[in-house]
This record gives sequence, C-alpha cells and structure tokens, in this order.
Amino acid sequence: DETTKQDETHSHKGEDDYVKLGFVEDIDEGLEFETFPNKVGGHPKWLDPQHLPSSSSLVCPSCQARMSFLMQIYAPINEIDDAYHRTLFLFCCKKNKCGCFHVLRCQIPRDNAFYTLDGKEKTEVTSAPLCPRCGCFGDKKCARCHRVGYCSKEHQAEDWPAHKPTCSPEAPAGSIESTHRPAAGGIAFKEMEIVTEDEPEGNDSDDDDDDDDDDDDDDDDKISNEERDAMLGKYKEYLDREKVEG
Repeated sequence: DETTKQDETHSHKGEDDYVKLGFVEDIDEGLEFETFPNKVGGHPKWLDPQHLPSSSSLVCPSCQARMSFLMQIYAPINEIDDAYHRTLFLFCCKKNKCGCFHVLRCQIPRDNAFYTLDGKEKTEVTSAPLCPRCGCFGDKKCARCHRVGYCSKEHQAEDWPAHKPTCSPEAPAGSIESTHRPAAGGIAFKEMEIVTEDEPEGNDSDDDDDDDDDDDDDDDDKISNEERDAMLGKYKEYLDREKVEG
C-alpha cells in the first residue's frame, strides 16, 4: 500500500549525515510548475496534492493568526522506500513577533499515485482544492457558487474582488477560475529559488592551502566565495524587506 506522511518532522543525526548549504537567488519565472522545487516564498508546491494539512493545523498557537508559508526543501532519502520523495515545509507567524514556526514533512514512496518512476508528474491526478490566496488547503467552499475553496473567511474576503465577477450559482462546473492552481495574491514572501551545494569538508586552512593544486579541477564545479557572498547579500536584503514592523 502507498504510504503518505504529512506531519510535524523530527530531526536526528546518523553516521552518514552531511550538510548542504542553501542560498537564495532571484528568479525570472515562477516555480509552481517545477516538480520538486527548493524555494523561499510564493505558494507551496505540495508533494502530495491530495492529502494536505488542515486549515486548523496552520494557525499560530500563540496569537491564533494564520501562519504564512516561508519555504520548502526537497530532501529525499532514497535508501528508505517510503521516503523516496520527501519535502519539508516551513511556516511562520508574521504577526506580533510571536517567533512561532511550524515544520511539516511529506514523504511518499517511489511507486506512488502522483509521479512516474522517473519523477514526472502524472497528468491524470486530481488535486485537492487550493485557496487562491495562499495555496493551502481550501476546505471552505464559497457559499454562493460552491466551486472555489478557501482556507479561511479572511482569505475569502480578501479574494472577493477577484472572484466576484465569475461567482455564480448557475455557472457550469469548470467555468470559473481553477481551485487547483492558486491565483496571484496573498503571498507572504517573495518567491526565490534555493540553490544548494555540499558543505566543504574540514576547516583547516593549512590543509586547504596544501591541497589547492590537487583541487583545481574540482573548484570549477563549486560556487566561488564571491558568488557565495553575493547570494548571502541578496538573502539579507530579502530578510530586511520582509521584516515585520512593530
């Protein structure tokens, strides 16, 4: 049987663990059509499009405000069958400086209902309804047309100006905006791509100097210090722009 897990994640370390460094980069186009994206901001791209977290699970336990999608990381464990595809989702509270974060993990085996064995999305999959404001589970349908789902009354009210022209109880099914691909709006953080590289082994500068000649060929495939500094600078600018006032 196919197993799908989408819950709070707990970290642990093993002998073979290694660290990947992640850096954010601006993008020219959205990543919503990437199969397994690593990204900050925008709308979440759910690994399992049918079994989504409930609206109540994404409420801040401190102030009861809706938590905002911050980032997601594709972190498969190929050696474990039911974690062959695995994504971590991070949500945060932007209000009242609560400092609350919520991490969700979704994992599915290689042989599953959503992706082919070579990792391509199956076109015949029916997705759960998504809130057009935030891209989370839209389990609260519009009371008038019953064809668009929202995660909360707050997001339904915010989306009403865009939804009103097409909201009609007489409209045939499928004639209004899709509930499976969230529309623009309601984005808490600007969408940016996360690029990764393996953490360099060891911190001994003398050893690094001795190995410079041997590692020249390998350096061509690594991000330079200047590129890394530029990425870190962009990320700091991004955090400054998104900082909540108050």
